This record gives sequence, C-alpha cells and structure tokens, in this order.
Amino acid sequence: MVVESVVRLVVSHLVMPLASADEVASQIAWLVTRIIDLPARQDISNR
Repeated sequence: MVVESVVRLVVSHLVMPLASADEVASQIAWLVTRIIDLPARQDISNR
C-alpha cells in the first residue's frame, strides 16, 4: 500500500508538476522516510 501511494504521488507530479523536479524529489524523499520510519538523509542541494 505504501509503495502504491508513493508511485501515485510521483506520477501525479510528472503529469502536473507544481514545483521543480529537485524540490519535488526532496519532498517525496522526506515523505517516504517518514512513512517507512528511516532517518532522513541530508538534503544534497545544500552541499
């Protein structure tokens, strides 16, 4: 169920993007880490 939700979210952003690809990827990564309870990775855009 989690994977299906993430896939639907990614597809919706591909069809109708509301932000840059980097921003959307960062937001989706943050969401996924919360869903599967992993420590969040450092944002690579701040390097």
